[in-house]
Amino acid sequence: MSITRVIQHGRDITSLFNKKLCSDAKKSLYTRCINFARLSALLRLVNLKVGNGWNDKTFTKLLNLLKHMLLEGNTLLNCNYEAMKILCPMGMEYNKIYTFPNDCILYTKEFNAIHQCPNYGESRYKKKDDDSNSVVSIKGPFVKVQWYLPIISRFKQLFYNVNDAKNLK
Repeated sequence: MSITRVIQHGRDITSLFNKKLCSDAKKSLYTRCINFARLSALLRLVNLKVGNGWNDKTFTKLLNLLKHMLLEGNTLLNCNYEAMKILCPMGMEYNKIYTFPNDCILYTKEFNAIHQCPNYGESRYKKKDDDSNSVVSIKGPFVKVQWYLPIISRFKQLFYNVNDAKNLK
């Protein structure tokens, strides 16, 4: 469930997410582990992922390896998808917007279904090395992807606690 839907449904669902985060922050990574909680270990690993430019597939492989290396009964997550399900309610979600390399067109709303730029006629997909014909490709990786970080979820987190909201200027 996206955080914007949480905002529309009210405070009850948000408090449910916060309770889940608090329980993850208190739950130890494995029995008798005093250095890491489930949430703190996840945040440190995601920080490594972002700092080193790892993709989702590599991060999932690392999580699987660590899960098998740690003691039996550990609470470490299995894959990147599960990690993002925990972190997105914290306001760390993003939306991908596909754009033309010159940034003249955002492939959203009315331009979502087109496969080439109306201004320049270029494809929105990367061309393969062996693709010499002029037919527009309708598959493959996109030429350029931008990330949009929704501000509403960040404001929601800032103003969730009444005491903290009073201190914001």
